[in-house]
Amino acid sequence: MKKSLTILSMFLLLGGTFATKQLSAQTVADIFKSETPITWLGVDYSDMRFIGPLDVNPSQLDEFAKTLNDLFLREPKKYDVAAPFDKQTVTSNLKYVEKANAAMNTDQVLSSDSKDMTRFSMETVAKKVGTYGLNEKGIGLVYITEALNKNDQEAAYWVTFVNMADGKVLLTERVTGKAVGFGFRNYWAGSFYGTLKQIKGGLYKDWKKKYSK
Repeated sequence: MKKSLTILSMFLLLGGTFATKQLSAQTVADIFKSETPITWLGVDYSDMRFIGPLDVNPSQLDEFAKTLNDLFLREPKKYDVAAPFDKQTVTSNLKYVEKANAAMNTDQVLSSDSKDMTRFSMETVAKKVGTYGLNEKGIGLVYITEALNKNDQEAAYWVTFVNMADGKVLLTERVTGKAVGFGFRNYWAGSFYGTLKQIKGGLYKDWKKKYSK
């Protein structure tokens, strides 16, 4: 009897371990299921380049990064992350991005080279996400800012889904948004809003077709 119970206990233990692994093994397909919850990790500005004339002191940019991320949370109706990605449940956890933004080297942000608008690659994004030290369950969504281009009134972001259990990138796509609005904060917040409109307007459906093949 004891032997039978021992075998049963081992079976249940292994089954539980398998179930845990299954829960943490997120896939690209999971991204496109509306019932799959995601965690909004925020907008990472830490390695961006600012091209063109800057209206504020460069030393303030890390603080503006926090201000912008706070704005996106305070105005969820305008900066709605759930609808563009067809999600029923979105929670927020900004601690990883806030840590990255706080460590921004503001001395290296300014640029006069338009090529810096396209300086990232998928490998760049994967490396950046790897520095977060993610150790959570589920799928996270982070915007990694490539550049804010005042000359072209445009910002470039890499919209990135990650498996938070191991920090691996599941999907990343580059999206640009037009900057609009008055004041430094609202102007660049407008570019983020513009990407959400594009994603809701058709980009998300295009990605679903692309990655469902």
